[in-house]
Amino acid sequence: MDGVYHGGDQVSGMVKYGVDEPMDVEKITISLKGMGRVILIKKSGKNSRRFDGKEVYVDTDHILPNGNCTLKGSYEVPFYFRLPEKIPSSIEYTKRQSPFRVKCYIKYYIRLKFEKPGWFSFDNHFRKKITVASPVAPEMSMEPIMYGERSQLLQLFSSKTSTLIMKAEILSSVVPKGGKIEIKSEIQNDTNIVVNGVKIQLLEVIKVKPNGHGEVKFYDEIPECESKTGTIQPEATQIMPIDIIVPPNKISLQNSDIISRDFVVRITTDLPMPHRDVVLEIPVQIGDYFVRNNPPPELQDKNWPPGVGDGASVSASADDPPPTYWEAMGEGKKDDESSSDDDSDDEKGKKTGSYHGGEEVSGIIRYALNEPMATESITVSLKGGGHLKVLRRHRKRNRQYSSREVYVDIDKIMQGHSTLEAGQHELQFKFKLPETIPPTFNYKKINTRYRVICNIKYYIHMKIYRSGLIHLTKHFGKEINVVSTLTPKLPMEPAMHEKRSKLFQLCPSKSNTVTMKANILNSVIPIEVLKVKAKGHNTLKFYDEITNCENKTDSIQSGSTQAISFNIDVPSDKTSLQHSAMVSRDYAVKITANLPFFHRNVVLKIPVQIGDLVQKEDLNDGLPSYWEAMGEAEKHNSSDEEEE
Repeated sequence: MDGVYHGGDQVSGMVKYGVDEPMDVEKITISLKGMGRVILIKKSGKNSRRFDGKEVYVDTDHILPNGNCTLKGSYEVPFYFRLPEKIPSSIEYTKRQSPFRVKCYIKYYIRLKFEKPGWFSFDNHFRKKITVASPVAPEMSMEPIMYGERSQLLQLFSSKTSTLIMKAEILSSVVPKGGKIEIKSEIQNDTNIVVNGVKIQLLEVIKVKPNGHGEVKFYDEIPECESKTGTIQPEATQIMPIDIIVPPNKISLQNSDIISRDFVVRITTDLPMPHRDVVLEIPVQIGDYFVRNNPPPELQDKNWPPGVGDGASVSASADDPPPTYWEAMGEGKKDDESSSDDDSDDEKGKKTGSYHGGEEVSGIIRYALNEPMATESITVSLKGGGHLKVLRRHRKRNRQYSSREVYVDIDKIMQGHSTLEAGQHELQFKFKLPETIPPTFNYKKINTRYRVICNIKYYIHMKIYRSGLIHLTKHFGKEINVVSTLTPKLPMEPAMHEKRSKLFQLCPSKSNTVTMKANILNSVIPIEVLKVKAKGHNTLKFYDEITNCENKTDSIQSGSTQAISFNIDVPSDKTSLQHSAMVSRDYAVKITANLPFFHRNVVLKIPVQIGDLVQKEDLNDGLPSYWEAMGEAEKHNSSDEEEE
């Protein structure tokens, strides 16, 4: 069990323990636990306030069958668990930065628990920590992206517009651990001011977000990743290639809502007083990919051309490339079924409808001008964000809480300073959506105490910057629909859930216990539970019963056991909502044992997920494989030689 585990790995082993004296136990449970916690202390004068944040990444229990027994001697308990695919890495982090002090950790462990009978007996717990290392799931583009920043400097007694333009093109926003960040930057100084210099830095950004407090960022400079250039004269343009070697111990941290670690390349143009410096920040991801070893099945002998490997001679030279598929078929190249790169790009540009996470969003923007127009730049962007408003009524007073999230924000400068002629114009764009994003969503709910409005939307945005101080910038937007597929966070194998309640009775002759057990065959399949988390307010849950998904049984006599099997048909419009820190939609199967007064009902809740998984179609056009075609071609050639 020692070593490092990745998301989706199997965690298995053997727990060995010995009992010197007889010990009565009611239940033995072996579990896989994974959790995270953030403690943020904010100091204001002589007062300090504490904010906490907790997360559970995995919580799987397995009840051993040998319960309600007396243990003595040596025992061995094998276990088998599987980690979820997307979980954060193990981490311990502390930092002080006025006025904050933060401490956080993410840990995983195997736990063995012995539950003893009786009111005054204490349960025994034994734990063994394991280390989890999470790879980087690319959320940024791995293709070249252009970033830009523009600042107009105020100058007295000057009729010309003074503008400082910064452009930077990063070749890939996802960099492997210990790799190199490559950026091509250009600074255009269209002013009469001498720029003191340009500073390039790689910064580490730690973000923590406990409950009851907004997100707090901690910036740390990486000393070995810093450089500076000389001055830039007025009316001059400086082109700078930037190469940054990433230290091997710097990697991004993902898959957690309470802590994350990101990196940015900050390019700062140092201007003389009284002007403010112009800053351009380029986000990057750092880390290695984890590829599972999935060896392909062995090729059968019939798929290989006859004569190869058995000492026979082959007519083709070893240096010659093998024939193509259609040449092996004996039909030559199929011109009517081949497609060029231009054709595929056109098909992508014509795509309309819904997009999934990780897909490419591309197309053509067409616009017309009635008269020539001078522009500073034209920017096309892909934007995606969410907005949540919670209105709380308390007597005669109302209080409002709100939160915002940004899921994607990519800008591309399509054209620099120029004059657009009158007539029709076209701009081609291409973006890539992040892999894990929530779907387009609109929600509104009103009850006696709260009023909730929430929306998540995505759109393509074009912005035309016009020169001059009194000219307004032109904005144009087009919304797109994004649908999200389900990322399983619950086991897709049969899982046992249990609830036990001891009933109070005067002068009992034996222990009175109600035990509920439920075995769900697939946890990825309903009460509807909507959770919203607005800034400055705790998480709110709204429970809604789903009609036509309810069942009731008859009474159960004392001292008896009743086995119930039931199936629930999920409505087609019910799906889980993920990948958002401010709103989520989950489901639970609620089993209630209705007890007479004055006992409390015993309730067992089984969490489930509802949605479609990502499936890649395996296209089969009925044609033989490449090697089958090769074998047929070789067979025909050999028969022709025998006839000659």
